[in-house]
Amino acid sequence: MIPQAILREHYRCHLKIINLCTKRFYDNQLMILSNGDNSDPIKQYK
Repeated sequence: MIPQAILREHYRCHLKIINLCTKRFYDNQLMILSNGDNSDPIKQYK
């Protein structure tokens, strides 16, 4: 069996992006330590 390493703390992504990841992949166990801001990290351009 291959040992697993799980990320515990996260500092880099925007809060809106990392919140999705922590819910989907980390069962809400990831500690998010990113600085919050009011910018929109995902924009759609035509």
